[in-house]
Amino acid sequence: MPFTVIDGVDSVEQTTRGVVVECQLIRYELPQTRQREHLREAVERTVPIEISFLRPDVFQFELTATPETPTSGSEHVDADAITTDVDLTVTREDGEIFLETAALTVRIGTDPWSFSVIDGTGRTVFKEHRPLAAKKNDPEVWPLGFEEAQTSEWLYSVEKTGIGFDIRPDEHYYGLGEQFTALDKRGQATEAWVSQPHSTDNDRSYKNVPFYLSSYGYGLFVDTDTKTEFSFGGGTQSAVSGEITAHSDTLRFLFVSGPDFEEILKTYTAVTGRPSVPPKWSFGLWASRYSYETQADVEQVTRRLREAEIPCDGIHLDISWMREGCISDLEWDRAAFPDPEELIDTLHERGYRLMLIEEPYLTAGSEAFQTALENGYLVSDSSGQPYLLDRLVVSKHRGGILDFTNPAAVEWWQQKHRDLLEMGVDGFWTDFGEYLPDDAILSNGTSGSQTRNRYPDLYQQTVADAMTAHGRTPLLWSRAGWMGTQRMPVHWGGDSDTTFSSLAATLRGGLSLALSGYGFWSHDIGGFSGTPSSELYIRWAQFGLLSSHARFHGTTPREPWEFGGEALAIFRKFARLRYRLLPYLYTHAVITSRTGLPMMRPLVLHYADDPATRTIETQYLLGRDLLVAPVLTAEGSVEVYLPDGEWIDFWSDTRYEGRQTLQLDVPLEEVPLFVRAGSIIPSREATQTVQPGPPEQLVLTARLSNGEASGRYYNESTETMTAVTVSADSAVELTVDGQLPNSTVIVTGVQTTPTNVRITDITDDTETVLNADAWSHDGDTLTIEIGPIPR
Repeated sequence: MPFTVIDGVDSVEQTTRGVVVECQLIRYELPQTRQREHLREAVERTVPIEISFLRPDVFQFELTATPETPTSGSEHVDADAITTDVDLTVTREDGEIFLETAALTVRIGTDPWSFSVIDGTGRTVFKEHRPLAAKKNDPEVWPLGFEEAQTSEWLYSVEKTGIGFDIRPDEHYYGLGEQFTALDKRGQATEAWVSQPHSTDNDRSYKNVPFYLSSYGYGLFVDTDTKTEFSFGGGTQSAVSGEITAHSDTLRFLFVSGPDFEEILKTYTAVTGRPSVPPKWSFGLWASRYSYETQADVEQVTRRLREAEIPCDGIHLDISWMREGCISDLEWDRAAFPDPEELIDTLHERGYRLMLIEEPYLTAGSEAFQTALENGYLVSDSSGQPYLLDRLVVSKHRGGILDFTNPAAVEWWQQKHRDLLEMGVDGFWTDFGEYLPDDAILSNGTSGSQTRNRYPDLYQQTVADAMTAHGRTPLLWSRAGWMGTQRMPVHWGGDSDTTFSSLAATLRGGLSLALSGYGFWSHDIGGFSGTPSSELYIRWAQFGLLSSHARFHGTTPREPWEFGGEALAIFRKFARLRYRLLPYLYTHAVITSRTGLPMMRPLVLHYADDPATRTIETQYLLGRDLLVAPVLTAEGSVEVYLPDGEWIDFWSDTRYEGRQTLQLDVPLEEVPLFVRAGSIIPSREATQTVQPGPPEQLVLTARLSNGEASGRYYNESTETMTAVTVSADSAVELTVDGQLPNSTVIVTGVQTTPTNVRITDITDDTETVLNADAWSHDGDTLTIEIGPIPR
């Protein structure tokens, strides 16, 4: 297998934003045995490399191995979204080219070729690995270049492009999608290739993203939809160098300098897309099972949830809502669900919303399959015939795959959704999407190997657009994904096992996805396959009810009463806690939509400068101010690391200094939950369903740190983000920038009774000293009652 490497620079052309360099090539014929050296020959042609700065801290790198027919990038990478004016200096001296901005310097060696990136502090943060000079046989990783396939015993064609790079001794890597392996990807090799893992115990992933973050303060994402491989000193390759390989004739990547992870994620999501805010009701609890078999089952479960006073807003119907042998025709099984219109009306009257499962596959023999077959709506095989596969639809059925690159197929599928939306269905559970064969042929002329990673996006976009056209905020519950698919929330973690180890792996997958641009994510409370123990169910519920979204689901019943009275009481406690925290959750949902920052956050996202956070994968931040450490073992013991600052135990109000580790034995009815001192948490009284608009009485709990606290509340009625600060010394000042409903402000950490309490309203620049009957002081807690702001 020949490999051709960039050897030097033949010519340089300066552009308005960078340079285009024509590069000399050397081809290495790989030996059949390691006992002889490479055959090395110069290649007569050159290839272009273009480096273009979009912003002083962002540049695009593009190696085109076949410049006559270059492969385009992903349709969802919008470089214009971040492009600004750039003050760029290009200089040449002593065989090197320097591209300098205020934030970065790109350094290119011309003879021989070399490539490195230097940040604004002068530190080299990325450096190409060039091993060939000292290696007689296969190098650990190949430098910048492309791999070729030898055909007809003589001809060569480009198959892959890639680059090797140095790994620093103290460097850590994150991202690449929903990977269930260790959060820190150092020492791992990952294939970004949408697949069905069938569990959370292997290195395959439903949601792959060709984007990673480095602890050296940069992010890099490969602009492609093809299979992409990443090694960070893992697999059989080098422990000191990494490699990126795209199965394409073009290696195009964007390099984003931070150094702050938050800013890198904001830039990445600005380019690849940010999600809309899911409907507010979606932040309530969702009930599901594989499967509610009949209309009577649904009515019984929803009635019992209300009787048990379990807050709940969503009902998912798995495949039993469709007829046996007719999946996924999106037609009701009228024998099992004789009156779906009445069912939907009843659910709405009881305060529930309904979501229906679907798959992008059609069972052979069904009427929908026949329609798709006759009209060319199915993906074809290499002979041009519809690609039929066994075990495609619910394993035991034969079927075909919908072709979402065909506009007519998209319109047909959307019409089916319009009919359901007219009936009152509230959202869609867009399951599967990982099974596109490599040799499939799609309507737009692409192959399965070119489209497999993008297919889930095309599928979910089809359904989301149908909802948008119907005047609904799109709401999906999806399993597969790729770069940019975060635009269409919500995504969940797929088919986990009912074990504590699977619970921990699910958490790792969510944290990895959070550092890959996905803002809204959930998982199956209790695990999917099998029946969890009561203890596992409780521990999983505590984690699930303190996630972005919350759903119980599995192959056996997952309703909390199925696990005994204690489980029911604890589940109810945490469900009510979730509904109390809805103002906080919804506020952060808006922040996620506006910034791209995830609701669920690994500690390293905000505390990357603290070495202790760099490998923590057993706890997380929910929003900015709540720290959750789920219990991941049957023993009930937890090691909790508190990062910099001061942290307050949610249950006991005990204060702890940061940068320490707590060893806790956690009773079954609790989960370690800490609040960041200096924060203000908006909350409300728990209700049985999510209520639209502001609560009748908003509660703002300010936990002072050095006499200060601040927070935000999103006022749904005015669609404004309100900033609130509290400062306390001899007097207490509450500052409001925006609008608030009737509110109770609880300030903890006020040791002495203040001389007065005043409110400053920035919106109209007024200050009000509250009457003594509007506030009270007890112990270290000050309680303030205020009316709407502005008045």
